[in-house]
Amino acid sequence: MSIAVGQASQTLTVDVGADAATLVRVLTVLRRRGCSISHVDYAAGDRHRPGHLHVTVAAPRAHAHRVATWVENLVDVTAVRRLES
Repeated sequence: MSIAVGQASQTLTVDVGADAATLVRVLTVLRRRGCSISHVDYAAGDRHRPGHLHVTVAAPRAHAHRVATWVENLVDVTAVRRLES
């Protein structure tokens, strides 16, 4: 994927609860905030383990430092880690 001028690529690992709607919430917030989503890997949680999501986005540079906070504040998101490239 090529990154547009003025965008910064980053990968997040997100721990989520069992509600499958959390995936939709995360992706919707990222798109509404101007991020281009290039990769998503999702595993739903169950009673044995929490769900997790790996997502790679190209975010507007002016707001790239806020992406993890946007996701972390969503309902049923329990942790967000930004992976260094």
